Amino acid sequence: MSRGALTPQGLQARLAATILVAVMLGMIGVSWATQRAFQSGLRPALQGEAAVVGASVGELVGKARDRGLALPELVGVREHLDDVRHEHPELAYLALKDETGHILFESGKAEEQGIEVPLLRQRERIGGVEAQISGAYIRHILLESALDLLVVFVVATFLTRELLNAISGADAGLRATAPDSAATLARLRIPLFLFMLAEELTRAFLPGYAHALMPKDPPISTEMLVGLPIVAFMLVVALGQPLLASWSERAGHRRTMLLGAGLGVIGLGGSALASGIADFIAWRSLCGLGYAMVFVAGQGLVIEHTAAADRTRGFALFVGAIMVAAVCGPPIGAMLADHVGPRWGFAAAALVAAVALLMVRGLPRDHADAGLSTQAPTARDFLRLFEQGRFVWVTALAALPAKLLLAGFCFYLVPIYLIAQGASVSVAGRAMMIYAVVLVLVMPQSTRWVERGVPLAHLVGVGLCLSSLGGFALLAWSGAAPVYLAMGLLGLGQGLSIAAQSSLLAQVCAAEIEAHGSGPVFGVYRLVERLGNASGPIVAATLAATIGHAGAFVVMGSLVLACGLLFLLIARTTRWGVGVAEAKA
Repeated sequence: MSRGALTPQGLQARLAATILVAVMLGMIGVSWATQRAFQSGLRPALQGEAAVVGASVGELVGKARDRGLALPELVGVREHLDDVRHEHPELAYLALKDETGHILFESGKAEEQGIEVPLLRQRERIGGVEAQISGAYIRHILLESALDLLVVFVVATFLTRELLNAISGADAGLRATAPDSAATLARLRIPLFLFMLAEELTRAFLPGYAHALMPKDPPISTEMLVGLPIVAFMLVVALGQPLLASWSERAGHRRTMLLGAGLGVIGLGGSALASGIADFIAWRSLCGLGYAMVFVAGQGLVIEHTAAADRTRGFALFVGAIMVAAVCGPPIGAMLADHVGPRWGFAAAALVAAVALLMVRGLPRDHADAGLSTQAPTARDFLRLFEQGRFVWVTALAALPAKLLLAGFCFYLVPIYLIAQGASVSVAGRAMMIYAVVLVLVMPQSTRWVERGVPLAHLVGVGLCLSSLGGFALLAWSGAAPVYLAMGLLGLGQGLSIAAQSSLLAQVCAAEIEAHGSGPVFGVYRLVERLGNASGPIVAATLAATIGHAGAFVVMGSLVLACGLLFLLIARTTRWGVGVAEAKA
């Protein structure tokens, strides 16, 4: 290769930099246009709205004046002004004045020169209504606009990486993989990413949409009913994946993925048209079945098209597509729901899933395997494993609490709590994005620490404790800031522990794996994890109905913190879960 020639990695880096610079320049242009629009359109529009509100108040006061009541004699004016300001958060101040300009009744705190609407009777001025725009409201609009631009930049960064992965094909590090298999893996990533993106688009607005479908007199608590669509989805995924994995081997992975993507399109489309909570739960269950089928089929294709030496790198491609979808989906879906409504958000998700379905058709046909290389765990496997203290230690004190916290916090409490605080759906989407971004950034470093021999149990236990601490922030203050902190700590903790958990399980169950293979051990372990996902919203909903949303954050965080501390104590006293380097020695 000549000195001036670029390597594929160098070319990819230059292309990524070019795209990101173009995106950044576009964002600067949009930001400048937003400021211009504010100066020329937003403030006058708000002032016009203030004038309309002032005229409405003036008309009501004028009717009372026509009945012979003098302005100072009016009753309930201050309460009425308070109600009007509550309905119009853009107003900082309302005041009713007499004909001399003296203030008779007022609501709020004056900030700047406002708009005054005169009260006229028979062309004679009898008073006026002054309305002032809230500076805090204007600053909030500008902040929301800036945060939306930041979200777009983060999403564009991850989408650029995903696009470059698609352009460059399979990972050059898959040296032991045949060229045809490497090409198949490269073609798998985009439809897998698009299908997972379709589901992630709905995360932020799904609980609020479920709340809007509530019947007038629900048979159970509203909090529990709102959580049931999430529980139904997670439960179908948890129970379906072990069975569908073996079915996918028989039917063929491409065919399974096609069917799963088709079910996802139907489920998301049906969710957009749901008329009540019962049929919404049914549609979400169908989405769960489609998700489980796509997941196991994609996982099967990675196993089928990688050699043993390259399997870890192959799964990194698989997990990477899912994680990029988790970063991009919630904030974009939330912005869609804020601007066009959640039904159109589900419709957009169905459209993305349909594109994924079309791209799955481009995968090469595979051959069904009647030998069933993937078997679901049997009842005997469950009984044997749950008699082993080390397996129970890892699953009950690490895997289950981690997934319980993830589903309870991220998928249920965050959207519901923020909506109850008066925040937009976009705020919930950003919180979920913070979790995913921190997780993606921390996980590679955690993997390197594992390889360098950092004790696995320490990473798992510390990760559990860190992920739980954010819930306590809601004891100090309310609003979006503590939720952002909670999601950042959740991503940090789970990023530290996810890579270490599987390695720790393989280490403490080494004798079991040698005797019966890794399939039963990891099959039961993954099932427990997924059941934690399914039970998280139930636990969170029960706590929210009993002690409120903030209390639910704190109690769930306390439970997981206790599990993390107990986990670390057991690791210290038993010497289980030493570092990888120490175990090899």
